[in-house]
Formats: sequence, C-alpha cells, structure tokens
Amino acid sequence: MIGLQFVLLVSWWFSCSYGFQPRGQKLLQTRNRLHSIFNPFGKFASSVKPEKADSDTWRNGYANTNEEVCDVLVGTVPGDLVGTYYRNVHGKYQIGRDEIAHPFDADGMVTAITFQNGTCFFRNRFVRTEGFLRERKANRILHRGAFGTQIPGGWLANFMRTKLKNVANTNVIYFANKLLALWEAGGPYALDADTLHTVGKFRFNGALQDDEPFTAHPKIDPFSGHLVGFNYQPGPHKTDLRIMEFASNMSLLHDRTIEIPGFSFFHDMAITRKHALFVQGSFDFNPLPFVLGLKSPAACMTFNKKGKSKLQIVSRTSSARRIVELDSHFNFHVANAFERANGDIVIDVVGASDMLMMKQNAVREPLWRSLQWNELPLASLQRYVIHTDNSFEKTPLFPHPFEMPVVPASLVGQDVRFVYGISTRGELKKPGPFQSLVKIDTTNGRYDQYDLPTDEFLGEPAFAPKMRPKGKYHAKGPEDDGYLLVMTLNGRTKTSALLVFDAQNIRQGPIQRFALPTFVSYGLHGSFVPNLTFPYANVLQKFSAFSALDGHV
Repeated sequence: MIGLQFVLLVSWWFSCSYGFQPRGQKLLQTRNRLHSIFNPFGKFASSVKPEKADSDTWRNGYANTNEEVCDVLVGTVPGDLVGTYYRNVHGKYQIGRDEIAHPFDADGMVTAITFQNGTCFFRNRFVRTEGFLRERKANRILHRGAFGTQIPGGWLANFMRTKLKNVANTNVIYFANKLLALWEAGGPYALDADTLHTVGKFRFNGALQDDEPFTAHPKIDPFSGHLVGFNYQPGPHKTDLRIMEFASNMSLLHDRTIEIPGFSFFHDMAITRKHALFVQGSFDFNPLPFVLGLKSPAACMTFNKKGKSKLQIVSRTSSARRIVELDSHFNFHVANAFERANGDIVIDVVGASDMLMMKQNAVREPLWRSLQWNELPLASLQRYVIHTDNSFEKTPLFPHPFEMPVVPASLVGQDVRFVYGISTRGELKKPGPFQSLVKIDTTNGRYDQYDLPTDEFLGEPAFAPKMRPKGKYHAKGPEDDGYLLVMTLNGRTKTSALLVFDAQNIRQGPIQRFALPTFVSYGLHGSFVPNLTFPYANVLQKFSAFSALDGHV
C-alpha cells in the first residue's frame, strides 16, 4: 500500500485557490497605503467591489515546462542576501498525448536561484526518477498516480496495478551537504546541489530500504542540527508510524516505531526541543476500488467529521508518548510548535472542517478543469495550547483562507512571533487562488497582506535571513530581519518571476522582481540555504555537460 499516505494532498492545494479583487497595480498600492494608515490590525475593508478573476488565467498555469536552463537573472540583489533558494514544482502535466488527472501526479522539477555579490542566477532540472525515465522513453503514461491519474485503457489496464510512481515533486531540502527531492510515498532522490543533476535514490546510509518511503516534511532542529523525519505504513486496522532522527553526519541517532489503531494519514509534523508532534485526523478508507482499477487511492478515502482528531506527542529520545484528543479537523500543514516553561505545548496548524476527495469524473478530465470552488472547505491558521492535564485551548490566529505556513529555519521549535504564508486577495473570506502574501503576528492577531495583480499567482514563501559582515547571519534582534522570496506565475502571459520582499514591510510590495528565463508552473515546497553559493561559470559548464548526458525533458 505504499503511496496511500500521500493521498490527501488533494484538498489543501485547492482549499484556498480562487478569488476576487480590484484590478490595477496603482490601485493596489493605494489600497495598501490606506491599509497601513487606517487599519493597524491589518484587516482592510475595501470600498471597491471585488472583481472575479479570470478562471482561464489560473488554469493556464497548468502547463509543461519544456526546457532546462541555467542563466543569470537581470536585476540588483541586496548585498546582504547570500545563499541558494531551492524549490520543487510540478513540471509535466502531459506525457505524449496523455494528460495527468491531478497536478500532484506531475513529475517533480527542482529550481534553484543562487544569490551572491549583488547578482543571482537561475537553473531548473527535472528529477530523473525511474518512472520519469520510463515514461519519457515510451512517450505515454505508464503508471497510476496517487490522486487520480490512471493508465490509459480503462479499469482493466489499472486492475491490480497498486504500485504508484515516485514523482519526487513535493519538497527539496539541503542537509549534511546533500540536496534531496522528496515525495512522501517514496524514498528521496539525491541531486547535485549546484547543477540539480539527479544522482539517484538516497537511503540515509541504509536506514531506509529500497522502496521505503520518507516524509516530504522532515524538520531540522536549529539547536542540535539534527534532522527529524518519519514514514508510516497505513492499514485497515492499524498504522505503523516510524520516527527517525539523524545527526548532521547522517548517522541514525534514534529510530522508533509506534502503533496507532485504525487507518491514519500524516503529511506534516512539528518538533520541539523534546518532542515530535503529529496531528492525526479521523479517516475511513476502502481500498477495493483502487485495487480493482476504478479509483485512485485519494478517491478511496473519506474524512470522518464525527470522529475526533488526536495529537500524538512522542518523545524524541525516550519511549514516552502522550495522546491528546482534539476537536474534529483536517489538516495538511503545521506552521510550528514549541514548549512553554510551565509544560504547555503550543502547536500552530492549518486546519479545516472537512476535506474534498476527487470526484470520479476527475480521472477523465484534469482536476483544474472540473474543480468546483464552492465545494471546498476553508483552511485557516489555528493555535492549539496543550496543557499538562491533556486539556487544550484553541484560538484562531488567521481566520481567513491560508496555506503554506513558514517560519525562519533558525527558529523552528521555538516561540516565534511571525508566521508567513499565502492567502486569497483582499477581504475575501472564501477559498480562492493563492494571490496574496501574508505575515501574521501570533502575539496579537494582526497581519500584513500584499495582493498581486489579478492575473498573477504565488507559491510558498521562503524566509532568507540577512547576512552580516564576515559572512555571519544575524543571531539576535528582530526575527523578521530578512527577506521573503516568492515565485509567481502570470497566467495571462504564461511567464514566471521571483519576487523579493523586505520581511519587515511586505505591504510596500516587492523590492525587486526577477523575470525567470523559462516558464515555471505551480509548485509546493522549498527552502533557502544561507551562504551556500557556487561560481556561475563553473555551474554553467557542468550544467551544460549534464544536459547533454540527461537528454531532453
């Protein structure tokens, strides 16, 4: 059943994906200035009637990237922005004449932008997984996807074909001098950190078996430098959750498997100095339609609203474990967690009252063409405070559509003030497209927001700390003393860009915009690695050599 743990991503991407707002960049700038003057709580009340965005503009973003390039970007980079920004995106929606049914079934493509000496350069490359190479050679779909993609030929062609394609398309992290492309229903793929050339499968020095999966959301502890990750094997009666902790030299320090009754799903996790935290929703699963070739694994799962969610609190170093019963909610992503001096555990999650499973007709038509926005639940940022007696308090931090929560990597597991993410435009409180960058103050509920033009869409932000003299990064002072890096897609012109924001003042808009040399579609997660740089001339030479070796996309 490898791959079943990845099936619920279908709801969060579209839980905040379509919306409205006045058009015109000048009007947006005026609105943001009024916002800062008259609304210190960050809640703007627009006097202009919101305007519906063109749905075709959003759909235009679901298109193949047809080239791999390495090129210098035009524009000036702040001198204290130094490092490399990696991001994993969906690169291929059509293979030959065959279309995939859901973007999360698309082949992963990693992008990298290196900032140094006031300049930056870009490169992109598909992850050459085994499935990618087979389908490229055949020029057609050969594998089923977790979210709805079927092998052409009807149910009989998919009957008993339960092995899913590792698309390596969800996240990319840099740890212990290794760059890893991640997809939680399969194992990591190692890439060259400079050229993005695929090195091959990575198994953490034998800690993972060949086909054993690994989460797309491991956490790096900024205190110890350790990486905490997990995988799980769900079944109809129980789920085995394996939690691993690796030292900075990739040695396995802790390895523990816990048994959880019933079928479970875990996409993300959180860590504190002492614990690993997992939010467990209540789900029902009937695998028979998947085995018979009738449905994807995602379509075989349902969220049980009457059931209670649970928080698994697992010690990172001992056998201790607590289970706290929460209210019923569904979530994919966790912003952060920390522990207070009195023993309380605080965890900030993106939660929704329900989830949307893919309809049966979505296997015949790509989801972005058949999606009904009014059927989607609203996902928002919620804070849970878990007391030592296992009681809890729940507080909304941002009660509007929200996703892709990010905190600075140096503050993971600590009491952070700011959470960054993306939302819908203006004052719209319904699910809509990701067109707004948001900065949330967790201490008082205030937030700052910057809206993009109506034909432009953005992905997950990355926080880049400012570098100080002698190559050291700011260790004390304001935690938002840095930059936010955001990739955008213009659905009208089918072009892509990188926007750089001052994290302390996102309402002023981007301080720099870099046009990308190739089209980059929608994507999921990534990371900024401070002070990791490469000479452009050397990378270009190696990139060209690998391009000749790797062949076409």
